Amino acid sequence: MKKARPTTPIVLSDRLLTILEAATLLGLGDISVRRMIRRGELPVLRLNRNVVRIRYNDLQTYLQSKAA
Repeated sequence: MKKARPTTPIVLSDRLLTILEAATLLGLGDISVRRMIRRGELPVLRLNRNVVRIRYNDLQTYLQSKAA
């Protein structure tokens, strides 16, 4: 019988989101999120020339700044 591997809990604040995931959470389309990134409204991590990720915390900060 195999031993169960201990699971590491996923901490949502450390999560890196794709543009589509961020768009879903924001209730927007992916093109709108890409425009926000281009305008500098939403910070991203560039993994390479074509791949970007958005920190969950940065998304929350953006939402809080818009709510204020």
